[in-house]
Amino acid sequence: MPWQPGAGSFGVLGPPPPPLHGDPPFIDTQQDGIQNIGNYTSLFWGPAQFMNAAIFANGQPWVDVLAYGADPTGVTDSTAAIQGAASAAAGGVLYFPPGTYLVSGSSTITVPSNTDLRGNATVKLKNSSNTTNHFWFLGSGCTVSDLTFDGNYTNQTFSTSDTRGLVSIGPSVSGVSIYNCTFQNAWSNGIDNLGNNVLIQNCTFTNLGQGTTSIFAGAVNQYAAISQVRFYHNYVSGVGLPGTNGVGIGGGTNCSHFEIVGNTFQNCSEFCIGLGTTGQYVLIDGNYINHSGSSNAVDLGTWSDITFSNNTVISTNTGTGIACGPPIYRFSMIGNRVIGPGAGTSSLSSGISVGGTVALPAVQSVISNNIVYNWALSGISVSNASNLVISDNVTFNNGQNTGQAGGSRCGIVVSSGANVSVTGNHSLDLQGTPTQQYGINLTNSPTNVLVANNSFSGNGTRNANYTIGSFQGLGWASRNNIGVNPIGSFTPQSVPASGTASSGEICDSTIYITCGAGVTVSAVKIGATTITGLTVAASSTSGPVRIEAAQTITLTYAGGTPTWQWFGD
Repeated sequence: MPWQPGAGSFGVLGPPPPPLHGDPPFIDTQQDGIQNIGNYTSLFWGPAQFMNAAIFANGQPWVDVLAYGADPTGVTDSTAAIQGAASAAAGGVLYFPPGTYLVSGSSTITVPSNTDLRGNATVKLKNSSNTTNHFWFLGSGCTVSDLTFDGNYTNQTFSTSDTRGLVSIGPSVSGVSIYNCTFQNAWSNGIDNLGNNVLIQNCTFTNLGQGTTSIFAGAVNQYAAISQVRFYHNYVSGVGLPGTNGVGIGGGTNCSHFEIVGNTFQNCSEFCIGLGTTGQYVLIDGNYINHSGSSNAVDLGTWSDITFSNNTVISTNTGTGIACGPPIYRFSMIGNRVIGPGAGTSSLSSGISVGGTVALPAVQSVISNNIVYNWALSGISVSNASNLVISDNVTFNNGQNTGQAGGSRCGIVVSSGANVSVTGNHSLDLQGTPTQQYGINLTNSPTNVLVANNSFSGNGTRNANYTIGSFQGLGWASRNNIGVNPIGSFTPQSVPASGTASSGEICDSTIYITCGAGVTVSAVKIGATTITGLTVAASSTSGPVRIEAAQTITLTYAGGTPTWQWFGD
């Protein structure tokens, strides 16, 4: 005869005896999160609740929240019932049958370590809870799948600085996995205090950060030092009031080893992805980022060892596309599409912005194979960088904010810094009336800059602007650039007054100096160095004189003004 519940049933005097006559040892015969209830009436407990002490073959309990009095109709408060079930399920499975379960938030529901939460149900904060608690706290090793967490924010009143999330993990917790869950309608975060070795995959985050103005609120946020967080293939949309993020790493220092891969971010009011204070080793790859806020779509903060690759970044508002530093070390931005808001924008943003007002040691860093267009100012803007390669990018139709000066509306801007290589890029304007004024602009005296093998065309003012006069002796070169470097003879600036330095030209050149009748050149100076023994007699032409791009040449002459012929290379 099968066992029937009674005085010895679980929750009263202990677990039931083992099933008899071959009755199955657990309700979920497939161990797939689906109750196979209809076949096993011998395990029925109570008038409307199923036996909750079914045991997996490995000895772990399967605990149904209904057995502890949880209400799946969304009418009564199930907080205590769920906490009781969670405690009983320690090390096993806490199961939510389909339905909506109200929780008050008056106390945090704590899930013991190594416990799985499963079901196809919604857990919702009831009206006017106005809690100051996290609704859920997960222990180490927990797995959560196929549940919806609803903050019911339209029926709450919190402080605008409140950043408590629907689910909290905690920096001392590790090994948590969250799959196929939905986090929605929260006053603040979906998940915060991430913990170590955390996986969040195939989840949906919608309408979060709806009541807080904290910069660290949004879908997923972290405030302490953690490592090994993976955020894979999630959907984040409609993240809140100004100041709220998609994925934000806030006040923690020395965070490391993050992977943000294959996600979709839409309509975040602050950063779609924001890395705050110091950290290292992050991969951000294959994400679709459609940003409608006024801040940066992606802010990489001052982290180092960053790979930002194969992402699509679109801004429909005033924020920069991708911003980082200073300082920042060892980053790679490779293969991204970075698309600005286009014509008529009044913003002051660029597609990719690296650096700031202090020295930026961008050691072993590269910006390569990106397509950047339609930004208010420049496509790629680098300030105070060093040891940086900008290669094989396409920047076009930038400078859309026509109210700004031309020097800031460029395909590529390099300002200050040292040891920068700009090679193999295409920087052009394809519009009938160009807005991108310069294909490249080197300004504020960067040193040791190589500009080579690029293609510049169609830009409004000129294809290259090197602010030539400030580069004397700074060790840089411009070579083999289509649209910039003439090959062969070209018309240079006029010969300046005797003893006056030229303003330089934009390419390495060979110069021949010719004196007419009665005209002589007694000295030739390249930069600050006089060429020993070089003079030009009347009615004669000098031998070849080599000058590097941006260097000045000074002729000392008498009897009239000589002429010169330049051959660019």
